Amino acid sequence: MLPTLRQLFFIGTVLAGALVYARGPESGGGGGVVFVNEKPQLVDFFTIPGSAEILAQKYFEKQPSRLDRNIIFNIEYKTIPDNVAFMNVLFVFKKWSDLAYDAIGMDINSSIYAPVRWNLTDQPITPAVYYRPPGLPSELQIKPAAYYLMKDEVYEVSLSRQIWNKLSLQDQTGLLIHETLRHIQIGRSYSFDDEALQKATAVMLTCKPSITLDQYLFFLLHNRRDIAEKNFDTFGILTKDCGKN
Repeated sequence: MLPTLRQLFFIGTVLAGALVYARGPESGGGGGVVFVNEKPQLVDFFTIPGSAEILAQKYFEKQPSRLDRNIIFNIEYKTIPDNVAFMNVLFVFKKWSDLAYDAIGMDINSSIYAPVRWNLTDQPITPAVYYRPPGLPSELQIKPAAYYLMKDEVYEVSLSRQIWNKLSLQDQTGLLIHETLRHIQIGRSYSFDDEALQKATAVMLTCKPSITLDQYLFFLLHNRRDIAEKNFDTFGILTKDCGKN
């Protein structure tokens, strides 16, 4: 049985009040990519079959974004880089926030309570252990494109300059969403759930916002994938029409 909206907002209020200042682990795995025909693609999109093709059509006429300097991105305090990929992230978040009885959009805006520094690096990023979506071909090796670090109340994401400047705009946007959602996930719990994070990233960028998906995302990003899987349809059923509307 699905939770009622009243129950959902009660849970959200309790978690937001009690955990918004919780400290998570000092570091964690970042966004991963695979190289398909020498072109990097975000692993997250393999959780929804065909999402990469859907997004490629959507962003077909838009050029990828180049990053040549370190920047700070903070939604709550309106520190927004003049960069098309970051502006896309705001557009995606706003679509979810505009839902009636929205939970996840409010959570995003209230939970990002400290600026995130995005640092470009030319050094290799240490490979992390990633969740492999069932749709990811076994011969593809996941390579890290970013790395999240929290230490002494400073929040940073290191981006591989080489990989970033090879990504398509949809993959750049997805990578930024992935790391921004990681920031929320870390603030809520000491644990990591890469499967939940990959699914949440793909849903937010690929799917048309709906109340059901909004509630589903709420539990994914609060490290309660067990509740999401118990009380909602399977991930495949929930996302089968993503990108078609």
